[in-house]
Amino acid sequence: MPKNKMMMEADVCNISPQEANARVAEIARALLFSPVSPEPPAGCGNDVNEIYNALLSVRNTILAFSKGNLDTTIKLKGTMGGALKTLQANLRHLGWIAKTVAEGDYTQRVEYMGEFASSFNSMVETLESTTGRLLQEIAEKNKIEKELRASEKKYRKMALLDPLTEMYNRRHFLELAGAELERAQRNITTTSVAMMDVDYFKNFNDTFGHLNGDKCLKMIAAMLLKQIRKIDLAARYGGEEFVILFPQTGMQSAVRIAERIRGKIAAMPIDTGTATAGITVSIGIAEIPAGQLHAENLDKILMAAIDRADNALYRAKVLRNKVVTA
Repeated sequence: MPKNKMMMEADVCNISPQEANARVAEIARALLFSPVSPEPPAGCGNDVNEIYNALLSVRNTILAFSKGNLDTTIKLKGTMGGALKTLQANLRHLGWIAKTVAEGDYTQRVEYMGEFASSFNSMVETLESTTGRLLQEIAEKNKIEKELRASEKKYRKMALLDPLTEMYNRRHFLELAGAELERAQRNITTTSVAMMDVDYFKNFNDTFGHLNGDKCLKMIAAMLLKQIRKIDLAARYGGEEFVILFPQTGMQSAVRIAERIRGKIAAMPIDTGTATAGITVSIGIAEIPAGQLHAENLDKILMAAIDRADNALYRAKVLRNKVVTA
C-alpha cells in the first residue's frame, strides 16, 4: 500500500502507519493460519476491508474444498477468484468422471491438472485391464460350469436310460418298480408285470441289416410308450426284450392293455429303405396280488413276478404274436 494511502488509513483508524501495518499483518496472518476467522477491522477504510474480505473468501473457499464441498459460491473476482472457480469446475468434472468410471466406463480420461491427471488416468487404465481380465475369467468359469452341468445331465441321463430306445434301462426300472410295490403294499392294491419280446428279430436283422434292426427296436419302444398309461412303467430289459409294470392293475386289465400294444405293433409298417416290413411281439403277464406284498420281501416278490411273466412269454413265443398269462 502506498505510504500516503497507508497514512490515510491510519488516520481513519486513528492509529499510526506502523500500527496500521501491524494490524493488517495480524489480520492476514490470522486469516491464513488461525483455526478461527478474525473479526473484520473496525473503523478502517475500504482498502483494508477489501483486502480482509478477499482473504476471507479465499480462506472459506479452500476450507470448503478441503471438506469436499464443491457447491460453495465463489464471489471473489480477479485472478484468485478465477483460479478458484477453475479449480472448482475441474474438481466437479473429476468427480463426475470418477462416478462414470465406477459405473464401468473406462474410456474417461482427465486432460488437465498435470501430474494428478497422469496418476488418475493410469489408475483408470489399470482398472480397465483388471476388470477385463476378471470378466474374462468369470466368463470362462461360467462356460466351464455350464459344460459341467450339461455333462452331469448327460451322464445322469445315460445312467437312467437305454441309449438306443431312450426308455428306462433295466436297473432304473427295477428301482422305480420297487418304489411302486412299496406304494401298492401300503395301499393294498394289485400290480401286474409283463415281459415282451420281438418275434423273429434275428431273422429281421439278417434280412434287413442291424441298422434297420435298431430302427425297428426304436419304433417298437416309441409305440409301447405311446400305448401304456401315465401310471405304467416300461423299460428295455435287454436285447429285443421289454418289461412293463402296471400299477393298481389286475390281470384282466393288464391283458387288455397288452393286447392293444401287441395289435398296434403288428399293424406298424417299418420302412427298411428297400421294402416295407412288419414285425410282431409276444407278451407274457404275471399278477402280484395285494395280499402277497410284504415289505421285507418286495425285491424278491418283484423278481419272482418277472420270472413268472418270462415263463408266460416263453409259452407265447411258441405261438408268436400272442399274449399269454402266467
